Amino acid sequence: MKSIRQINDQIKQGLEGIISQQRQQHLYHQTKLREQVVSKYLQFNACLSEQERRQIKQFIEQNA
Repeated sequence: MKSIRQINDQIKQGLEGIISQQRQQHLYHQTKLREQVVSKYLQFNACLSEQERRQIKQFIEQNA
């Protein structure tokens, strides 16, 4: 029969495994979201005219 200490150690290891797995999933999704944001930004930026870029830059400089 297992001692309480052994059972607690097994539970602790199981919880640490779950936490590690959740952390990895979070980092994966965070990376994917970052890639999507960058992709959308690049698409948006490519559609802008030079005048629109200047206007945005001026707006940012005035309000920064």
